[in-house]
Amino acid sequence: MAKYDDVSWHFDGAKFPKGEPIELGATHIGMFFKWCAINNLISEEHIQRNPEEMDQVRNSQQSGRDFIMDFCDGVLGSDDLTETGNRFAEDYYNDNTDFGKKCAEYSGDYCRAIDQGREHGEIYEFEDNPFNFEAVQSIVDHRFNEWKVFDVVRDLKQFKKNENLEDADNQYALGQFYTIGYPTSAHKKMAYEWFQKSADQGHKDAEYRVGLCHFQSQGAKFNQALGCEWFLKSAEQGVAIACFYLGQAYNYGNGKEVDKEEATIWYKKALAGGVIGAQYQLDLMDNSTSEVEEIDELEEKSDFEMIQEAANQGDSEAQYNLGTCYTNGDHVEIDEEIALMWYKKSAEQGNLEAAYYLALCYHVGIGTEKDEKLTFHWYNQCATSEDAGAQFNVGQCFELGIGQKVNMDEAIAWYKKSAAKGNQDALDKLSVL
Repeated sequence: MAKYDDVSWHFDGAKFPKGEPIELGATHIGMFFKWCAINNLISEEHIQRNPEEMDQVRNSQQSGRDFIMDFCDGVLGSDDLTETGNRFAEDYYNDNTDFGKKCAEYSGDYCRAIDQGREHGEIYEFEDNPFNFEAVQSIVDHRFNEWKVFDVVRDLKQFKKNENLEDADNQYALGQFYTIGYPTSAHKKMAYEWFQKSADQGHKDAEYRVGLCHFQSQGAKFNQALGCEWFLKSAEQGVAIACFYLGQAYNYGNGKEVDKEEATIWYKKALAGGVIGAQYQLDLMDNSTSEVEEIDELEEKSDFEMIQEAANQGDSEAQYNLGTCYTNGDHVEIDEEIALMWYKKSAEQGNLEAAYYLALCYHVGIGTEKDEKLTFHWYNQCATSEDAGAQFNVGQCFELGIGQKVNMDEAIAWYKKSAAKGNQDALDKLSVL
């Protein structure tokens, strides 16, 4: 285990006040440890060993210093932190790092936060109390946000140094760097420019991203018609989310003349590619059509009976459709519990639309009690299909502790997967995390 700090280093040092307890050398270590605990940067193994005490540290029922002394032998090391926590500590807690030279290092920030006029040699005089921790917490929060940008820039510089920037895949990757790593409008323009370079070489995902940039005015001029041209190029290469946006364009008249038949075609292609939100749009269109068209009641009943028969015979698509009937009150009285039953039968056979709605039922408590573990389980099932919306939901589960322990590294990893497919919610999340 690599050590970042050890109380013995201070106790044996020339500047440590003679005759004072060794704990004075652990106050600053404990405050950094507590900050990491609050920000979910403590390793899972470490948390499992002392779960109650960790909660006490987070809730200020026990100081970080006491925990460091009682459970870590006065040492802060790499085994105590997550991967992100270690990268941050390596750059910020250690002396003479590039980040420390550019921004600051922890011990200096610690002294400045508590008492601007103190010298570094008086670090041992600060009391271990909540007031001082709040001062330290504020400056470390700020420094962590600076570090996240620094970390992306470092990766970016290394990438530019080592990779062929004429390659379409690498150009697309640079666009992703600027999209995910930077929230400013200037960097969104740079992202667009790299996506455009890649798209000009026929990169299918870059074509979609160029379309999205025009559709949402992200680094490019707002031009939905031009956005649709790029969506079409991408969709013709099989990118499902581009098919979905074309469906939206034809359905709502965004960059295209309204054409419900075309919208249906593109939604179905998106759905076949795993974009579950396309099913919702198709359902909306079906409901809208039923309100204006005259329907033969006997034929309608017959269709419903056919769905029932197929569902009872084990057809997963029919089971999902039957669930939606009971959810929306189509041909039957609304019954959320029966809807849940059919979604479950369908999802257990691998139907991803059913799995998504099943997760939603457990998440919100529709037809059943809320169940966070089952919420996570079924969202995760959808996410394995590479659906961007489901990947975003799994990220939220890890961020908020829904059915899983909070794990920001996992949350960010899932948000990045979702963002890479153009999910705007995921991109928004990454810009502030």
